Amino acid sequence: MCVFPRSGTIVDRLLAAQASQTAQFNKHRSPPPSFQVGHRVLLLSEAVRLPDNHDRPKKLSAWFCGPFTILDVDPERDNVKLDLADLSKAHEWFHVDKIALYHAPNEHFSTREHDSFPAPEIDAFGDEQYEIDHIIQVVDPSAKPGSRWFLV
Repeated sequence: MCVFPRSGTIVDRLLAAQASQTAQFNKHRSPPPSFQVGHRVLLLSEAVRLPDNHDRPKKLSAWFCGPFTILDVDPERDNVKLDLADLSKAHEWFHVDKIALYHAPNEHFSTREHDSFPAPEIDAFGDEQYEIDHIIQVVDPSAKPGSRWFLV
């Protein structure tokens, strides 16, 4: 039976090794962004299940949703509490890695005109309906015979 002596040197060496590894790990790590109560932020769409994501492929979904207002900040855990009025079933606390600061469209480019697209009309079945001005080109893809694609 081998018994190791309980000396302070082994414990001291382990603590020194742990401190050295922590310092090495944190060398290239940037500090988390600081958010305050009242900031408007965008939430990563993967962090919450959105009601309209079930019919779209994931690659066509928006990366962020929002903006949402920050209600509370937990700096110890780098978490923020968001006002999710539209998503009542979602959890309210999120890590700062899951959010991004919201910039209104006119903040950076105040002289640029922004396109405002009309909201689509909703038919009786709940599908979005758009009005097409004119068809630019009709394309018949060879992969699916009998189907037609329209460039509008």
